[in-house]
Amino acid sequence: MVAPTLTSDHPGLEVLAEVAKVLAAGRPADEGLAGVVAVLRRGLALRRCRLWLRSADGSRFLPIASPEDETQLPGFTSAVTDWIADGPHRESVAGGTLLRLPLVHEAEALGCFEVIIPEGRHERMANDVLVVVAQMLAPVLAAHELSQDLETGMVRGQRRRDHKVANLGMPLPTRQRRLTTERELTPQNRPSAAQEDGGTDHNTEMRGVAAAHAERGEHGDPEPAGAQRHR
Repeated sequence: MVAPTLTSDHPGLEVLAEVAKVLAAGRPADEGLAGVVAVLRRGLALRRCRLWLRSADGSRFLPIASPEDETQLPGFTSAVTDWIADGPHRESVAGGTLLRLPLVHEAEALGCFEVIIPEGRHERMANDVLVVVAQMLAPVLAAHELSQDLETGMVRGQRRRDHKVANLGMPLPTRQRRLTTERELTPQNRPSAAQEDGGTDHNTEMRGVAAAHAERGEHGDPEPAGAQRHR
């Protein structure tokens, strides 16, 4: 289907239409947001255009900006958390206006725009376009984070199901011994996820040895001579 076209030549509407087109393309999050930053910087002739995004673990904010932006230099830091807490902010700077717009959705701080709008007759228009784009992006970012959380939960759920299926495939005595061992493991001595994944073959072998030993004990079979010598 052919998308409808704008019937006016309002520069602000043209920028918004480009932003909407980038978001509708469904590109990966970072690539799509970098496209939004590029559209705003070019369409509004911004001297600075940075989009600070909350990291996956929520511990910091990472910038999306042009490659030559100073945020790409090692050791660059900004007080984004304080900016978001302070709310929208405007101040005059040399040659234009510094504007900060927090991206908040349902009380969740997801990021912040930091831009410098050049002086001129389009300054107010640029301000309004940025306000609208910030309002558009906040729910988009929230939906992306939610989908990431759901995907992570599905992976964890699949791992639990695989674990249960593996248990069901064992003989009943072996399954009972394994479940008893897992219940006895405390958080202090339980192996990490990396150890569990990396030591699957070793653990399987050790469980087989333990099962054989238990069965010999049940039937009164003597231990192999080599095992007796190593005691």
